[in-house]
This record gives sequence, structure tokens and C-alpha cells, in this order.
Amino acid sequence: MFTTIFIFFLVIIVLVMVHEFGHFAAAKISKMRVDEFAFGFPPRLFGKKIGETTYAFNALPIGGYVKIAGENFDEKSDSEGNMDPRLFTNRPRYMQVFVLAAGVIMNFLLAFVLLTYINSGERFVTYMDTDFVKYQKENPNESKLRVLYVAENSPAKAAGLSAYDEILSISNGSTTIIPKNATSVILYVYENQNSPLTINFQKYDTGEKVSSTVSAVYGILDDKKSIGLATGESLFVQRTLRGAVSSGFTDTLRYIKLTVFGLGDIVVKLVNKESVGDNIAGPIGIAKMVGEASEEGLKPLLFFVAVISINLGVFNLLPLPALDGGRILFVLWEMLTRKRMNIKFQTGANLIGFSLLIILMIVVTYFDVSR
Repeated sequence: MFTTIFIFFLVIIVLVMVHEFGHFAAAKISKMRVDEFAFGFPPRLFGKKIGETTYAFNALPIGGYVKIAGENFDEKSDSEGNMDPRLFTNRPRYMQVFVLAAGVIMNFLLAFVLLTYINSGERFVTYMDTDFVKYQKENPNESKLRVLYVAENSPAKAAGLSAYDEILSISNGSTTIIPKNATSVILYVYENQNSPLTINFQKYDTGEKVSSTVSAVYGILDDKKSIGLATGESLFVQRTLRGAVSSGFTDTLRYIKLTVFGLGDIVVKLVNKESVGDNIAGPIGIAKMVGEASEEGLKPLLFFVAVISINLGVFNLLPLPALDGGRILFVLWEMLTRKRMNIKFQTGANLIGFSLLIILMIVVTYFDVSR
């Protein structure tokens, strides 16, 4: 439990600080005055001013922030009343957009780096991958039937099966099959759903050959008995750096697209007054998923971090007040109209947006607890 909480906070801190570093670096590049770059939220534990920026370490380790002079429209000039060209509001609007978008860019860049690393070295390729046939032709004797997923609290989990284990044979006591694909496993389990089945498999991590007996149960699938096991043809391939970078880029774009479609699906369900509780997760739900991913190993955990980073980036781009996307929308409006938007309107809209985000956090936390 303690390990899960620690990893969860570490993941959140990394994601938020990477996002905030994007704003910080872009502001420096755009020659804006950055007054503070803080880890965590006040009260402040200690800080050091280097040049014009105070680098602070605060007591609440739940993220961080960057304070850019003039960003909140509270400054227009320097102490002597002269126009200060280094204030956020006084810099060219394209630079303002760059600074506001930089946090999201960094979230996507983090996901790209992590997905590139995941795709490097030895890679686990399944029949669901678009390039599986290509790799199978290049490695004709390496394809095996392996475990892709094991459901929690299932007979398969209790039997000791886990991801990447190779399925050698399945027997009902009178007949034995050596399955070659997922369909043969599904059919055999279905035909023998009322009989104990002996599964012979080889552990991925130790190479040990294990024999275990399972019985299909209701409750995992909606309409039939199951042992809680998903299998598929797979193989391990060695990836070049170029191939890893290419796959990392492709995967990043794919998960951005999936996240956008996922958010669109939530909006459609809300419009149709359908429940969206199963489609969203708050801090508690994310902490649970972090714990599950960390139990599977480093790469599954990093994959989860990459997906969450993409989700954070896409969510921040939504054109809603208080989010980066909403603030970018205000700047773009000023670029089109060539007029500065009313400060009171922007401040009020951001306050309302922030309040709605707090309400959303409470709602998703409720769904987390109810699950």
C-alpha cells in the first residue's frame, strides 16, 4: 500500500513538473520574466533566488507551478510606471501561445520518449500489432501462444498465470490440445466449461514449466463461464534505435487520437444523459492503476505514465477557461480582433473554469470510491 502511494505521488509529480518545465523553458526562450519556479505548493520550505527567478521547494508535494510576470494581468508596467516588455501580456501574442502550449508539448514529448524506450531493445509483439506478420516472416520459429492478460481474482490468476507466460497444452483429463491461437483456447474452455482443466505453461520470467488446474466460473464475462485468461500469438523481436523512435512516434500519435476520441465519447454520453462513471478516473482510480502497472514491471509502469501524460496533455488543450486550451483561445481571439480582451472577463471566466474543475475532481473521486 505504501509503495503504491509513493509511486503514485512520484508519477504525478513527474507529470506535473514536466508540464510546468515546458512553460518555464518557453517563457525563458520568449524573454519573459519568470519570478518563480516551484516544486509543490505552499507553504514554502525553502527557496533560492538565482538571477531574477526564485526556485522554491514547497511543503505539499502534489505538483508545482511557474509564476510568469504579467501572466495573471496583475502587472502592465515596471515599478517606475514604464511599459515592461518582458511581461507576459506585453510580449507578442504568438509567444504567449507558445508559452501556454509548451506544457502540453512537454507532456507529449515525455510520452514519446517513454514509448520509444518501451519499443527499444527486445519488444513483445502480438498478433494485434500491424507489423506482426512482417516480424513473423522474419522470425518463423519464434512465434508462440502467450498470455496477454490475466483478470484480477480469476481462476487463471490463482493458478499462477501471468503476462508473457507461454501456453504449452491444456487438458480436460481425457483429451489434450496444444493450442496454436487464442481461438483454440476459447473454444476448448467453452466446450469444457463444466470440467476442471489442467494448463501446462512456461513462466516467462524464470523459464520454469508449471502445471495447474483451473475451473471456469461466472462473474468474469457477462454471459458465460471463463477462467479469466486472454492469449495470443506473439514473439519477441530486437528493435533498432531507428525502429524504436519510429514506433514511439507512431504510438504517441495513436494514443493522442484514442484520447481525443475517448473524450468525444464522454461528451456524447453526457449529452445523451448516459452514465460516464466507467470512462473516467480520479486520483484514487489512477493510484490503483499505478499500483497494478508497477506490479507488472518497469515497462508496463512507464507505458501507463506515457498514456497518462498524453491524457493530461489532451485534457489541458480543451478550450475551457482555467485550462491551457482556454487561455490559448483567449489569445487567439485577441490576435483575430487585434484588441485586448477585457481583463475582468478573463479573470472571471478562469475563476469559473477553476471552480468547475474542482467540482469535476470531486465527482470523479466519488466514482472512484463507489467502484
